[in-house]
Amino acid sequence: MEIKLTDEEILDAIEKDLDRAEEIQDELASDRETYARAFRGDAYGNERDGWSKSIARIIWVNHQSNLCSLLDIFNSDFFMLKSDNYERSQKLQKLVRNQMFVKQDGYRHLYDFLYDCGLYHYGVLKAYKKDDFDIIYDKYDRLTLDELSMLVQQGNVQITKYTETTLEDGSTVLENVKVARKEVKYSGPVFESVDPWGFGYSPDCKRTDWGGIDGRLVYHQFKLSLNDIRKRERAGIYRKGTYDKCLEYTSEEDDKPSDQVAYETDIDG
Repeated sequence: MEIKLTDEEILDAIEKDLDRAEEIQDELASDRETYARAFRGDAYGNERDGWSKSIARIIWVNHQSNLCSLLDIFNSDFFMLKSDNYERSQKLQKLVRNQMFVKQDGYRHLYDFLYDCGLYHYGVLKAYKKDDFDIIYDKYDRLTLDELSMLVQQGNVQITKYTETTLEDGSTVLENVKVARKEVKYSGPVFESVDPWGFGYSPDCKRTDWGGIDGRLVYHQFKLSLNDIRKRERAGIYRKGTYDKCLEYTSEEDDKPSDQVAYETDIDG
């Protein structure tokens, strides 16, 4: 049975879970800010004149030494796939390594993940299918309807602008045709380390096997530029009207969580 819900109905359904998830992150954010300041050796704020104001880098040294030890383990050979079909398992293992460490910077993602695990309450790895593409714009001075139909049938093509003109013989042509074409650079599995301030979950969530999370609501919050939103709309990923709708919500206010501000700005200057 197919169920269709509007955006408003979906938001109403998850509103309570979203509020509870934000409350959890507000509590954790305060701890993360404290951890980050201690890690960077920030002053405590109660220093007195005539007394030493130096901060021992014990936390930093311990964190970095553990991180180096763990990174030695998580190299391209840190896992093996077993199967009754040895040749097949070796090919699959080679494929996974290629996807993790050649198609993307797997070492950097693992570094970020282990970095968060050692500094905060937890680290989060997100695995998903990614379509990396560019939008190529073409312009045609004049196209017949048949030529336009053949162009659209190529796929990944969206007509963004044209002027319809009727010729003397009664035929119709399109002039000054502008076309947006999606050119795929990579389409496949990727993984990344999610910033702790961009991750949320409802109180009912439980950990499952292999580090999975099961619950009513789990989300990754991130920001896109208006240009990215328009690009995805023209590629058919977002429905038409998304860009115009987002224009209504744009704001110059800085609404970053306190722990993110402390990490990016306050501590590093």
